Amino acid sequence: MSCSAWFSSPVPPEESPEPILAICVGHSRRVDMGAFSCDNTTTEWDYNLRVAKAMASHLNTLGVPSVIVCEYQGEGYLEAMEWLGKELKAKKVKAAIELHFNSAGESAHGSEMLHWHRSSKGKALAECLQGSVVNEFKTRSRGAKGLTGQQRGSKFLQVTPCPSVIAEPFFGTNEDEWDQFKLNHLGLGVALADGFNNYYHLGATSKPSE
Repeated sequence: MSCSAWFSSPVPPEESPEPILAICVGHSRRVDMGAFSCDNTTTEWDYNLRVAKAMASHLNTLGVPSVIVCEYQGEGYLEAMEWLGKELKAKKVKAAIELHFNSAGESAHGSEMLHWHRSSKGKALAECLQGSVVNEFKTRSRGAKGLTGQQRGSKFLQVTPCPSVIAEPFFGTNEDEWDQFKLNHLGLGVALADGFNNYYHLGATSKPSE
């Protein structure tokens, strides 16, 4: 895995504006590539790095600067999450999205966006992302769901110093959904970027996070 965080703006780094959105590629520790697709050809990390680049490119055309974070530092999951929280605080981002695809039994399907259960802004971001993905791909909506500290994956939502969402737009273990999304990382990236842009123009990022 070789990747460093980079701005979506084409201007030199010293002139780059502060990023508004951190696009975090899930499973970015060196020993963790995430789940495999149902045909065992693609990991979550490989797929979502492409989605992240598509998101950043489209956001750039919309005038929204972003940064991709795709190499987490730390020996284990908790250490990596603590590092990520500090990294996003240093970058002064206004929101963060961690990209995944879901994994379960073969029949499980649909899109869901996960947010911290006490964050009204996280919920607003999740709803904007969910609406954009469902409208674009006509997939089943599993909703915008609030996570508590006891639930899997919630550490990302706890350590981020801003409204944040874990995006699970489809099930890689569902053959029909994988067929729909496997070559459509560009379309998914655009849909997620449009969802964030809708949220951003609601003014939800203009105040301190909740």
